[in-house]
Amino acid sequence: MLFRSRAAEILLPARGRVTAFINLANGLLFLLTLLVSIQSMDGQLGLGLLLGGIDPVVLLRYGAKWGPFIAQGDWWRLVAPIFLHGGVLHLAMNTWVLLDLGPAVEELYGRAKFTVFYVLTGIGGVAASFLWKPAVVSIGASGAICGLIGLLLGDRKSTRLNSSHIPLSRMP
Repeated sequence: MLFRSRAAEILLPARGRVTAFINLANGLLFLLTLLVSIQSMDGQLGLGLLLGGIDPVVLLRYGAKWGPFIAQGDWWRLVAPIFLHGGVLHLAMNTWVLLDLGPAVEELYGRAKFTVFYVLTGIGGVAASFLWKPAVVSIGASGAICGLIGLLLGDRKSTRLNSSHIPLSRMP
């Protein structure tokens, strides 16, 4: 029991637990799509595959945004792309930014709200991509991450406005 508790703490630390879970899910889905892509290429693992060449057909199979599918009713494709990545660099950059921002947003709003914000802003990003370029396959957590940045900026602005009220007569 103690071993399981410590293993869980390593994988999902107390601070930023949802962030860690999201990154873990992203990593596992990347490994899965990478393995399926390698399999579809007769076992050929090349540098191009790792850097951004995950097979688009595999990504579509796992839920990438593709306008025609969404238009036919695959609404789940508004959520799934948030957790898919096209290469190691893509995954690494999103993981890095999420590890930097996620725990702060989780601490500020709590785990439940953070999860809702992350998913809703991610859906917003996928929906914008669907409306702007429906015939392009797209994946990634950038929309959700930009949503978190917006939350932090909005909170910073409202905190500054509320806590540093300076009477107009004392302004320089």
